[in-house]
Parts: sequence; C-alpha cells; structure tokens
Amino acid sequence: MKKINPGKLYALILAGCLLLLGTGVVFADEPETVDNGLPVVYVTIDESQGTIAAMNESEDHSVHCKGTVKIDVPEGFHYCDMPDTACKSLPETGMDIRGRGNTTWSAKKKPYKIKLDSKENVLGLGKNKHWVLIANAYDHTLIRDRMTGWLGDAIGMEFTPRGVPVDLVMQNTDGSFHKYLGSYYLSENVRIDKNRIEIDELDETVTDPNSLEITGGYLVQGGVQKPLDSPSLFYTSNGELSWANDSPSFDPADGAVVEAQRDYIRNYVQEFENALYSIDYSGQNGPSYRDMMDLEAAAKYWLIDAASMNGDGYGTGSTYFYKKRDTVSDGVTTPGKIYWGPLWDFDYAWGDGSEYEEFRLVHDWVLAMLYDNGEGGFFREVKAQWPAVKNALAEMTRDGGIIDQYSDEVRASQAQDYKVNPPDKEAYEKEYVYQEEVDALKVWIDNRVAWMDAHLDDLDNRFLKITFMAEGKIADTKFTEKGNTIPEVIGPEKDGYVFIGWAKEDGTLVKEDTTAEENLTLNARYLPDSEATHATMLYLRTDEDYVNINEAPLQQYNITCSVLPQDAQDRKVIWESSNEEIASFDEPGLLQLHNVGDVTITATLKYNRSVSKSMKLHVVDTKLPALESVT
Repeated sequence: MKKINPGKLYALILAGCLLLLGTGVVFADEPETVDNGLPVVYVTIDESQGTIAAMNESEDHSVHCKGTVKIDVPEGFHYCDMPDTACKSLPETGMDIRGRGNTTWSAKKKPYKIKLDSKENVLGLGKNKHWVLIANAYDHTLIRDRMTGWLGDAIGMEFTPRGVPVDLVMQNTDGSFHKYLGSYYLSENVRIDKNRIEIDELDETVTDPNSLEITGGYLVQGGVQKPLDSPSLFYTSNGELSWANDSPSFDPADGAVVEAQRDYIRNYVQEFENALYSIDYSGQNGPSYRDMMDLEAAAKYWLIDAASMNGDGYGTGSTYFYKKRDTVSDGVTTPGKIYWGPLWDFDYAWGDGSEYEEFRLVHDWVLAMLYDNGEGGFFREVKAQWPAVKNALAEMTRDGGIIDQYSDEVRASQAQDYKVNPPDKEAYEKEYVYQEEVDALKVWIDNRVAWMDAHLDDLDNRFLKITFMAEGKIADTKFTEKGNTIPEVIGPEKDGYVFIGWAKEDGTLVKEDTTAEENLTLNARYLPDSEATHATMLYLRTDEDYVNINEAPLQQYNITCSVLPQDAQDRKVIWESSNEEIASFDEPGLLQLHNVGDVTITATLKYNRSVSKSMKLHVVDTKLPALESVT
C-alpha cells in the first residue's frame, strides 16, 4: 500500500473540511447514495422565497417554502399492493411546502405537506395537487399508517387515504444544503376533492339556508387541538365536546365565510347530539340519530379504532366525520347522513407500548351509541361488522400477509433511515432490531383480535344513562359504564342559592365516589346563600413544575388542589389553560398534554371568582431538570 505523507494527509483533510464549510453541506451520518429499491423524492427549495430553517422552526406551520419536487422511480418498479398500477417518475414540478402535524412536529424527523402547482398522478395514487410526507417518527416499523389504509379499503370504507413508502432528500437551489431525511410515507391527505372524499363541495355562492345545496358536503374534525380563538372551532351543548369545521373552515383567512353554511352544519351536529342523547330511536319525537348517521360507517370506524387501541382515537384533530348532501328523487328527500372517517393518523396505535386487554371508551358520543344495543342499534351493527374486520386483520398478520409484504418492501429504506434517525436511546431501552419490531406488531394484533373476539359481548348492557335535572328541566345528560363513579356535573347557578349537589329520587345526595349501577335521574339541590358555608381559599401543590410529554402516563398531568374550609359547600373549581394547543383539561384537575411548550394553569373558585391560583407548567420532551430545592 502506498504511504501518504502525514503533512499531505493533513492538508487534504483540511481542504476537504474547508470545502464542506464553504458550501454548508452537512454529510455527517448521511449516506453517499439513496438506493433502497424505492422511489426517491427530491424536494428542492428556493431559499430566496423562504428558508428551510425558518420552515422547520415554524410551530404553527405558517412559514411556507417554494421550489420543485421530482420523484425518481426505479425501472420496472411497482408497489407490492398495487401490482397492476403503473408507477412512473414525476418530472420536476413546481410546489409549495410547509410543515404539518401537532405532536409529530416536535420530533427531529419532520413531516411536511406539499401543494403541487398542477394536479399530478403521483406514484399511481391518482391526480391531485395536495400530498403529505408523513415521517413516522414514532413508528419504528414505518408501516402502521399504511396497513391501516389497506385495512380501511379491505372492509369497504368509502375513502381511506392511501400512501406508499419513499425515500426523501431535501436540498436547496444553490447547492449549499443537501440532506437525506429518511424513509417517509407519501400519502393522500384528508380533504373534500376528487380522488379524496368525493362528496359535493360547497363554495361561497351557496347562501340560501333553505336550499338543497346547503345540506352538504361538510368535513368536521375534533377540535381539541385548535386555538380557542379559532373561527373554525365550535362546541356542542350536551357533551360539551369541541369540533372544528375543516371544509368549509369558516376562517376568514381561508376565504369568504358563508354564515348560512356555518349555521347549518353546526345546528345539524347539535341536532344529531340531541337525538343521540334523547334515546328516542323510533324518531317519534323528532329525528332519530340512526337516521342522521350511517351506522355501518360508524361501526367500522369504531372497530378499527378499538382493535388498534389508537392513542389518538376520538381525542385529537385526527378524528373526522363528513356530512353528505341531501338528495331528492320523485319528490322524496333522502337526508345526507354523517359518515365517520376517514381513518387517519395511526402511528400511535397497534400496540405501541400498550396492553391489549381493555376497551378504550373515551368519547361521550361513543358511550351513547354503545348504549343503543337494541334491534337496529349501533351495538348490533358493531357485532355485524366485526367478522369482516377480524378476517381482514388475520390477512394482515398471516405469514406472507400485508405486514410481511410491507415490512419487506421498506426494509432497506428503514435501515438507511435508522442511520440518520436512530431511536431515542433513553426511551428505547433495548437494542433495536427491525424484524423484532415487525414480529411484535403481528403478535400484538393477533392477541388483540383474540381478546376482542372473546370480550365484545361484554359491551352489551354495559352502559348507563344519567340524567341531571334542575328546576324541572334537563341540565345535562351523561352516559357511563356500570360500576364507574357518577360523572361530575356542575349544577346550574340559581340566584340567591348555592348548589350543594345532585340528589337521587329518595333525596340522598350523591357523593363524589358514588358508583352507577343503573340508569339514574338526579335532581339539583340548593341551599340559600345565608345557610351555606362558602369556600374562601384554594391552594395548588406547586407554582411551577416540569413534565416530560413522552413519559407521562397517557400523556396526562394531574394537578392537586386544596379548597378551604373543608366543610365548604361551594367547593367547585374552574380550571383554565392559557394554551390548549399545549395542554387542555379532559376533566377537572386532569390535564391532557398535546405539545411541548410552557402553559399557565389557573384554578378559580366557581362561586367566588376573586379567589384564584396559577402555576406554570413546562411541557418538555427531554430529560427533566434536577430538583434543586423544596419550599
């Protein structure tokens, strides 16, 4: 071997370092080539119109970048689940790109949304301008979203976003930045459009509140991650649930706001909830919820969410339903129903660190629907749809099935992705082996299916209805499971009186730990102000705290609050979060964590608003700081 003079070697290394520093290119941990047998997406950014760094640092995704995208497809390539679909390269095409996602945006591996300048048939998925690049930063198998899309199609859901694995390279036009970002899932997105949710679209010309056109179509998503001042956010009255209008959005920033459309869909959603809570399934005293919602779509959606134990199910903006337009034939109007779906965001599902022996029943509407277990009801439809879901899941996990096919197809890409996006060593306690992850996924699904098959009937007659009455009127309605504590409902205010609790028919007050064993009607009890003992003080356990969003059980944080004197009858506390995108209250004193950041939590006595205490909570995704002192 020819020896190199040490001085020359030093000079060569120094020259190379200077060259790299001069161009700004970072090749640390970056492979020299991207050739994993998959299509490669090249995103080229013109940083004169917005920098990559600014886009990646934009928490609200308001910073866009301009540039081009092209896709190189290996000769003769087709995806394993689309053998007859032509998979062609995409020539350089103009596009706009920005960040996307909520919790996933805080990860090192960023997800993106792309809007092409023109509609293109991308990798055989159909023509559209709008596409997303999902990072799967928390899914070590890289296939959970893809297999969920396959499952939705397999059981006949109307629309399930489909996607394919790709490798992603991002660069800029002057050549100073070029980086392999990893293995991504290029997917359709959720929107009303051709090759997406194909229902009637509304535009600003539809203004007549009595027209057929105004009845659809609408796309609605969970509103918990929307800012409190978002014009798209709205609440229902009975369940106090938040929703957000996705399409139309009714945000002036997105275009003209048609108030008649906004009023129609929000009134329809409220009317649906009223019908659901009334349990008038015959529709004799108004519309039945069964006539307003497609039960088959709702049952399929719930079964997939339940089978996967989706951590985001019914609790984030990834929960969707859409409302179709009414139709008229021979003078007879057929209502356009609510359809649950599409399935979206299942990277935090399918056994991601959870047990498989439980039902996650977290949504008020779901409890009310499962309460309907009679002929023609939701629970009967769930039972009818379960065999098809079970069979499709068996096809996924069998040897050589969908999971094996998908994991084999992405295996080389995953190995290269692992080099640039290794799992967090602190969060991942054992050595990471891809095949072990895939095998564990299959075992978990098989165990979950067997457990659900044995316990689905347990949901029959498991739910109760609690009606809260005040002054002869229904104040609230709640559904719960037998054996659970009676849901907490704050009584309506009454001038000159203090609400002291809810009483059963025999007059006894319900205590905080009272369990429900049968359907109940509870009546509000009051005391005159002059006879009541009033709360005068409250204390929080601390005025500042830190919590790791990745380590908190169920991503929740419990706040300890003391109200004095202890015999006060007006002890109710109102909880407020200064930023519900970071953390919001699922129930009094229990925070649901959504994103990293600082949030101020305020507790206020309901009947004495002058008494309040606040604390600052730092939600982080890194190691918690060491405790320095206790006061």
